[in-house]
Amino acid sequence: MEQRNGVATRLIGWFATSPWTIPLIFAASALMRILWVFKARTTGPLLSEIHQVTATLARTGVIANAYHMDGIPTTHVGFVAPALGAAVYRLFGIDSLPSEMILFGLATAILFGTMLLLDRCFALLGETQLMRRLAIALFLLVPVNINMETQDFRIREGNEACFVLMGVLLAALTLDRAREIRWRDVIGLGALAAFLFLLSPAVAVPAYAVCGVLALRRMPLRRWPGMVGIAAGLLVLFSLPWAIRNHDITGKWLWSRGNAGLELGVGTYAEGVSPADPGLTFRHRLQSVHPFQSKEAYERMQAVGGEVAYAEVMGQEATAWARAHPMLAAKLWLRHVGQFYMPPPWLWSLAGHPGHADVGRSAYAALFVLLAAATLIAFLWRRRWLYLYPLAIIMTAVIPYIGPQPRTRYRYIITALLIFLAVAGTVRAARWLAARHRRPKDVAAASLG
Repeated sequence: MEQRNGVATRLIGWFATSPWTIPLIFAASALMRILWVFKARTTGPLLSEIHQVTATLARTGVIANAYHMDGIPTTHVGFVAPALGAAVYRLFGIDSLPSEMILFGLATAILFGTMLLLDRCFALLGETQLMRRLAIALFLLVPVNINMETQDFRIREGNEACFVLMGVLLAALTLDRAREIRWRDVIGLGALAAFLFLLSPAVAVPAYAVCGVLALRRMPLRRWPGMVGIAAGLLVLFSLPWAIRNHDITGKWLWSRGNAGLELGVGTYAEGVSPADPGLTFRHRLQSVHPFQSKEAYERMQAVGGEVAYAEVMGQEATAWARAHPMLAAKLWLRHVGQFYMPPPWLWSLAGHPGHADVGRSAYAALFVLLAAATLIAFLWRRRWLYLYPLAIIMTAVIPYIGPQPRTRYRYIITALLIFLAVAGTVRAARWLAARHRRPKDVAAASLG
């Protein structure tokens, strides 16, 4: 028994300290993803609105064709998200195997970069190298989100948005420990958040929440007007070209994407309150109102004046229903919050009768939400106030998705953070229990001595 314990101790020590640990985890994860892509036959692109826009941008230089190959410019996606994919498509061919593998490689590299940022964040939070490496291994080697990571995120911005958000978190944690926060620090952090708004407006919400925590903790009240002015000015500066472009094609000043009303209408509707089969009900809703999902919805969109007008109509209908039925709307929106943090099995595949894998993924996600919540409560109870920063991200990430129907890819931005938090709490709890277990033995040995 002692020999086994000695071997286990040496292995844990090697895992925690070896310079080869993270490269080996990355290599195993990359190999797993490569095998998955070819085994699952997902070497081709995932067909979606952003894929059509990216292909069109590569072919014509115009951000268009979100819902149908009609040549109409779109505000459904920003211009940052499809730019990288369009550049690769232009050089190596639209939907070609070389293009898809290059984009797969870039997405994987960004994912690994996110892990390194989180590793540094939790080092600043005071967690051990062992804990951080366990979290990286758990996130990368348990393939809960492998479909998204290997195919959808080749073009969709979920990976990049998560990377930038963790960059904001790292910058805030670093500045929190700085002797003083200078105006150039405020400008740098504001620029990072403004770029994230341009990349993914929904993900910018928790980024600005992190900035708010930093201001509350480290910025004197007299500096707040200047800080808010800098953040607002940078937001306008970064988004102005996109707003001008949108005004030119729609006549409206759209500083973000033009599909907010559509997403609200997709998620807030009477049939969604108490569906007998949530997966089937949601699929029917998508097919009936989403212009990318059905010809009938696309024709209705064109009949009311295009995508911006249609999104406004959908948003107005959803808002009117919510005002007329406030209790039902509140029930629906509270369920959306729960589904964001703990997606039910049907949301993993939108299947009416989800399979065992979907049930497993749902249970896995719920477990880490509960462990992460317990960790945050315990750490903040012990006045570890730096954990207010990850708390701000987790609590505010849901805000853009209360009205729309949450999807598993929407919560991806907090998935790795939840796992790191859960592992941090579990490792500290295990160390505490081990210390308590050793203490009676130490006392007994001392008494015998």
